[in-house]
Amino acid sequence: MTIKFVFKDEVVEQDIEQDTLVQIKLLKGERGAKGEKGDTGATGPQGEQGPKGDKGDTGEQGLQGIQGERGPQGIQGEPGKDGKDGTNGQDGHTPVKGTDYWTTSDKAEIEQYCAEYIDQHITQAIGGSY
Repeated sequence: MTIKFVFKDEVVEQDIEQDTLVQIKLLKGERGAKGEKGDTGATGPQGEQGPKGDKGDTGEQGLQGIQGERGPQGIQGEPGKDGKDGTNGQDGHTPVKGTDYWTTSDKAEIEQYCAEYIDQHITQAIGGSY
C-alpha cells in the first residue's frame, strides 16, 4: 500500500505494509499573514433570560396631574351623643346710658379733640391754613 502526503510543498509517497502503524508528525510552519475580515454570520438563536438585576434609583417626581372630578356626597353619619350641660354662668350686666358709656360731656370732649387734631394735620399737609 502507498500513502501520499504533502510536505513543504512537495508530494511525498511512502510504501507501507498492510496493518502497519504509520505515525505522521505534524510540523508547524511560520505564521501566515492576517486574512481579510469575513462576512458577518447569521444571527444566532435567542439566549436564555438572565437573572433579575438590582432595583434602580428612584427617578425625579413627575409633573402634577390635573384635578379630578369631585366625588359623590357620602351618606350622613349618625348624630353624636350630647355632652353634659355646663355650669350656669353669672348673671349678665346691661350697660346704662350715661353711666356705662358716653355722656353728653364725653361726646363734646371727643368732638373737640378730633376737630383740633384734624385742623393741625391738614394745616401741616397743605402747608398753610384751609
